[in-house]
Amino acid sequence: MKNKKAILACVILAFIFTTFTFSCKKELENSFVVKISADELLLSLSSNSKDKNFREALKVANEMQRASNEDYITIFGRAFSDADPNASLATIFSTVQLRDRISYNSTNEEVLKVLKHELEDAINNSINILRVRIDRYKIRSQNIQRIGNSENILIELPAVENIDRVKHLIEARAKLGFWETYELSEIYSYMEKVNANLLDDEEFKSAIAMKVDEMDEESRDFVKRYPLFAFLYPAVNSNGQLMQGPVVGYAAIQDTSTVNYILSNKRVKEILPQDLRFYWTYKPLPQDKTMLQLLSIKVTSRDGNAPLNGSVITDVTQKRDQNDNIEINVSMNNEGAKMWKRLTRHNIGRSIAIILDDYVYSFPRVMSEIREGQISITGQFTEDEAQNLVNILRTGPLPLSVKIVEENFKSE
Repeated sequence: MKNKKAILACVILAFIFTTFTFSCKKELENSFVVKISADELLLSLSSNSKDKNFREALKVANEMQRASNEDYITIFGRAFSDADPNASLATIFSTVQLRDRISYNSTNEEVLKVLKHELEDAINNSINILRVRIDRYKIRSQNIQRIGNSENILIELPAVENIDRVKHLIEARAKLGFWETYELSEIYSYMEKVNANLLDDEEFKSAIAMKVDEMDEESRDFVKRYPLFAFLYPAVNSNGQLMQGPVVGYAAIQDTSTVNYILSNKRVKEILPQDLRFYWTYKPLPQDKTMLQLLSIKVTSRDGNAPLNGSVITDVTQKRDQNDNIEINVSMNNEGAKMWKRLTRHNIGRSIAIILDDYVYSFPRVMSEIREGQISITGQFTEDEAQNLVNILRTGPLPLSVKIVEENFKSE
């Protein structure tokens, strides 16, 4: 009799557990698989090493990972050994960042152990940041976990109203930087030289041949005379005078890839100053939703990083200004306030570009030294965009880039 009662109790508990599990699974109707960029971690830890064996091993590991259940570091280690059995990983990873754990005499096995630990930390940190971001979107029912020992993370959520906003929350790296800029007047002569040097560049002509074929005769003739300015309209006023500020020019959204191609051309890069970088604005022009602005950024640090980044942020809020536009207010710690004071003092009369994940969100002109650690970001934000930005900046950047590689969702 007791056995029958025990069996009945087990059956009831099993039924309740099964029902509850099914209910939870049914509730979590959206699922994503995101992939951590492990190769990005190795490039960073190696200080972007150009070692031939290292680069080849990364390439092979990226290809092999697609059809393997092994972790990325193991695959990379084997690929590195295959490239050259006598090559030493310590010569690549005995950097300033890892010098307390990797010496020049460390074996490959010891180096791989350190790299695995670094990747594990990055994956765990990414899961925690993603969980907080989604919590702040007020999605309480969620399941976020690593898939086996891979670099993939499973995210399961209930149906939501704005799935695109959630996807942006997941994929945004949130790498924030405050950059000094060039004035257009300082680099315009270089842009003219770019036009001149592309006139006889057959590789460039071949690359844009299809696009040129779709143009009318007048436009084709303009491309022949001004290869760059045919796609990037210089920032000049109605009198043809250069505009003040860091905006180089404007391009139709569909032409930004062509402009990027031109500016990455080897011959072009030899013309331009080495400390010059270009970044597009996050949103199109208010008066023309088809056009983006291209800004000129000045790299002033030896390591190529922004002089001030998001690590100094202590709080982020949003409010409406006197014109009823939404602005994002960023507060900094003492260290950040000191750096911001120095940065603004050295750039009075010039713009400082606020760049998030390689897009310019705003580029205010500095009118005077700012002693308080406060920054306002404006950019014609909608309520959703502003709240997204606040959430992302509050949680800080993901340690590595993530990309949604699988998705299955159902909106409310």
